[in-house]
Amino acid sequence: EFEKYATLLDGAIRKSGAKTILFATANITQFYKPSYKEYRYPDSFKKLNDMQLRFGKKHGITVAAAGYAWMKYLGKNPSKKKLMDLYHSDKGHPGGKGTYLYACLLYAVLTGRSPVGLARSFKDIRGGFSVPKKEALRMQQVAWAQYLENTYE
Repeated sequence: EFEKYATLLDGAIRKSGAKTILFATANITQFYKPSYKEYRYPDSFKKLNDMQLRFGKKHGITVAAAGYAWMKYLGKNPSKKKLMDLYHSDKGHPGGKGTYLYACLLYAVLTGRSPVGLARSFKDIRGGFSVPKKEALRMQQVAWAQYLENTYE
């Protein structure tokens, strides 16, 4: 159903004079609901992002492949602790660090500029939030690399 509705939405977006951008998220984890066997890292991330990348390439739509950005950041075999560090405590949605990585990628996609050097501390968000300097730099670099990898326009 993704292709059917993405095609319809893209048509409406283009008709309005705007440009479609797909946001291919990271997936929920097997820890979110252990009975969900199909949500294993990295396979579920690849499945979700590949589907959108294929569609984007076919239709000339930019894709922010955030799941792949997370994979670049996490590596092939991250520990459960490292993987969960990007998630909210519900184990299914992005937490502060995961959201920061998303934001870095979206910045690159929307501006065409590297996110390296962007702010990493946000005092007004939920009582304050900061990504350690070294981690923030790595996330910024990963986001830029992912943007460059998926830019085909």
